Amino acid sequence: MSTTNDPIYRSDRACAGQEQALFFPTPGRMVAVRRAQAMCAGCPVLAQCAAWAAPLVERKDLVECVVGGVHVPAWSARGEKFEAAAQELAEVALLGHLSGAETEAA
Repeated sequence: MSTTNDPIYRSDRACAGQEQALFFPTPGRMVAVRRAQAMCAGCPVLAQCAAWAAPLVERKDLVECVVGGVHVPAWSARGEKFEAAAQELAEVALLGHLSGAETEAA
């Protein structure tokens, strides 16, 4: 997995100091997904995070998580779900904020 521009190295990210499990919720636990998405929504590095994650999600290198405010599907999901999540991440990267559609991903 690429670490180039990985936002994990940014100390100003909203998730700094948070348990990583928050972003890898148990499948079907939409309350947990929404909690992670809410943290992402106010993050000052949201756009960078989304830009970093989009190609990883498209290649299925990053699965079953919330990243850049987008709920990424499980490994077993069909390819178009990953493409949709990657497109949503690209939109977040471009806009710099969540558009609302991210809560419907996966």
